[in-house]
Amino acid sequence: MARFSLMRDPDIHRGRGSAIPVLAYLSLAIAAAVFLLASVLVTGTDIIRIYLRSPYRHYPVLAFCASGTIIILNLILAVFRAVNGSEKRACRAPGWALVIAPLLTVAYCSAAALYIRTSYLRVSGGPASAPSRFWAGAGPFVQFGPFLGRRADAATGAAIWYFDPFGSDQPALLLYGTNPEPGRMFHVKEASGDGRRHQFHLTGLSPGTRYYYRIAGHDDAIRSFRTAPSGAQPVRFLCMGDTGNTRRGGYGHSYYRDILRAASSWYGDRGPDFTLHAGDLVRTGADLDGWHQFLSSTELISGRPLLVAPGNHEFLKDRGANFRYFFGQPDYFSVDYGDARILCIYAFDGPGKTLDGPVLSTGADQYRWVKNELAREREGKWLIILLHIPILSTGDYGSNDLLIEQYFELFREQRVDLVIAGHDHDFDSFHVDRGAPWGGTIYLVTGTGGSHLDSYIMNRPNRRWLGWRHDRTSTAGLYQHDAFTRQYHEYGELSWGFTDVDIRGDTMTVTYCRWLDFNRFLSITGQDARSWDMVYLDEETIKKYGLDGAIAVRTIRKSRKN
Repeated sequence: MARFSLMRDPDIHRGRGSAIPVLAYLSLAIAAAVFLLASVLVTGTDIIRIYLRSPYRHYPVLAFCASGTIIILNLILAVFRAVNGSEKRACRAPGWALVIAPLLTVAYCSAAALYIRTSYLRVSGGPASAPSRFWAGAGPFVQFGPFLGRRADAATGAAIWYFDPFGSDQPALLLYGTNPEPGRMFHVKEASGDGRRHQFHLTGLSPGTRYYYRIAGHDDAIRSFRTAPSGAQPVRFLCMGDTGNTRRGGYGHSYYRDILRAASSWYGDRGPDFTLHAGDLVRTGADLDGWHQFLSSTELISGRPLLVAPGNHEFLKDRGANFRYFFGQPDYFSVDYGDARILCIYAFDGPGKTLDGPVLSTGADQYRWVKNELAREREGKWLIILLHIPILSTGDYGSNDLLIEQYFELFREQRVDLVIAGHDHDFDSFHVDRGAPWGGTIYLVTGTGGSHLDSYIMNRPNRRWLGWRHDRTSTAGLYQHDAFTRQYHEYGELSWGFTDVDIRGDTMTVTYCRWLDFNRFLSITGQDARSWDMVYLDEETIKKYGLDGAIAVRTIRKSRKN
């Protein structure tokens, strides 16, 4: 009977009825607080401060205001129900609050969970389609490596990989040595492989030495590469970006192979020591036709190391899975090559809104790594940065405010010598602090590697180019008048080509080499500037118009006086 009376007691029922909403509101407030904390931890306080100092400060401000509103509203409702729960007037709590608070909390937590998941996917990637679907052989290619703590020394190590679509159950074997006779070579088994892609790590090599190698069972060809020199020896390399290859023709066609052939002719027998690619190798990461075209074209320079920064197009449709599969390198890293130290920055692990900008920055962990790497003892080495998204540009996307806030002053403080980017399909250049004793920082946009040129920048209403090239001496003067362009801009043009960087002693010489400019392209192909497309240029056309070579059109030089 006692149990029956207890269950029938209306006061107890009221107490239980008021406790459930109180716990619900407290749970919603705690959930919002937890997700806010998780978002801050994922983003990093350094990156939040960068946003707050940039024109995009409204993103964190709105996020914190929304979070605070949700947390405070749920706490007020919880206290209101706890204090007035046993009174009838508790039922008179604002109806809108009882509905809006849970809905806002669920929406906020869903958005925060999506943000955290997206941040994770940008770092982790997805499954690659190439291992099971790529039909063509590729390589072998020489790359920098192996990496230890995101660092590689090109004087004492190298990484070599190739792809065999037929696969093998047996580990691949590579023979290498300073003598081309196979009988006098060392043997090394693959360091990693899945039966199709095979990678070898060579360590303990001698600086400035030519090594010969042969892959047993793959073919009988004996190939070679040269390790980086030690000490203050000359360093010369080729750089370009935005090759965007695909076999489908039309807008997707690329002149990448033609430009590589022109570069080989321009360099002659000496050639560059290595090649830097600023990203956007293919139209999408899942485009296996594009990967075939890129890799088969790159075989023209396979005897020299290739260093690639990932572009936004490598992360379209497969989140960078095929890029990571083929190149097998960390997302960001540094390489010492003789008198140069190259930092490859991964532009897509921050809390960016899109892959192509402008709301884009690097993540907190990488940002700390870059700062530490720049502060590391450089031993007189030239500091070179490679990333896809340009920090300074007058092109299509233009200068990136977040990356300026994140890196411009840092690069100045650490006396970075050269920053190489792509993304905008043109050549562009800036020289910051050119009068400083250390020669300042040269910023390049090298999106001239073969993709469709951004000719629409000559027709748009804002930030318009008034011709296909411009600098301070052109008839119209500077086309844009932001502070960075007014102070630091050097030269820009719409053309296809490559950039040569030559480091000798205390002087760095940067030369842009034009393969084909936009106006001449229109003349050769008989097209109009407002409506044109990529067209295949056959061997007869290439020879007729002298496109089997390139011409040096602009040189920027800096010297270090101390």
